[in-house]
Amino acid sequence: MIGSRTDGQGKLLVYQVPTNREGGIWAPPGPVIDADQKLYVAVGNGESTSGDWDHTDSVLRLSPELELEEGFAPQQWAQDNSTDADLGSMSPVLLSNGLIFSAGKSGQGYVVRAHALGGVGGQLNEQTVCRSFGGAATDGSQVFLPCVDGVQQITVNTDGSITPGWKAPSQINGSPIIAGHTVYTLAPQGTLYALNSANGSTRASLAIDATTRFATPTISGQQIFIGTTTGITSINLAA
Repeated sequence: MIGSRTDGQGKLLVYQVPTNREGGIWAPPGPVIDADQKLYVAVGNGESTSGDWDHTDSVLRLSPELELEEGFAPQQWAQDNSTDADLGSMSPVLLSNGLIFSAGKSGQGYVVRAHALGGVGGQLNEQTVCRSFGGAATDGSQVFLPCVDGVQQITVNTDGSITPGWKAPSQINGSPIIAGHTVYTLAPQGTLYALNSANGSTRASLAIDATTRFATPTISGQQIFIGTTTGITSINLAA
């Protein structure tokens, strides 16, 4: 993780995961920043498969100066590392109730406290949810997950428990965003979907060029912008 002043002055801030190999911070949405300017990042699998935790397969909290403050890892982090089943494929999600939800390649979802991540095995709750790649969308305590078998809506309750909600068809598995009461997401084969955030029903769909599974729509004003494998597509929203 690298930080730079916007005016280009001064030294770069740097944080590197203390592992001998791998351990990348590569989830496409990048870091999540809270009201205190703390950064939360997901870390991929590392080289270690035994011994002391090397801060891989994790959610880490960094200070604004990119100093490590605390982290979380599943109890089975070493096994996750050995099977490439880490948390690094999706950025952590900061919720309105002070909790963080994290999921990745293993299919397990974890809920931790943002300001007390808990170290190895420190989760409030662990539950099988889905394999997730990309970025999730949030609305209060609701999370809309980019599951490989279809976007999944869940609610993370104040006690850390997870209540599953609606699930989109399997081909609608891109990284979602939410605007108003509509979730916008993609089928990588080349379709933009507008889903009702309350029940997942399709409000509208539009054929576009193919995308990757990490592509995320962006809304600006009355337009949606989408990066495809051939360029950028702009779509006007209905008034």
